[in-house]
Amino acid sequence: MNIIKKYSNFVSRHPFLIVLGVVLFTIFMLAQFGNMRFENQDNSDMLPSGNAIID
Repeated sequence: MNIIKKYSNFVSRHPFLIVLGVVLFTIFMLAQFGNMRFENQDNSDMLPSGNAIID
């Protein structure tokens, strides 16, 4: 319970610091989305070949 009280006191005394942290985290995550690659998944590569039921 003491940890929650300390956290609530910190948040109530420094609200702009919390907002700044959230904004910086959001900007960082948006920058990382630019590095993300999307690739198509071909399910036929996952199946074994040479099987009469699957072919």
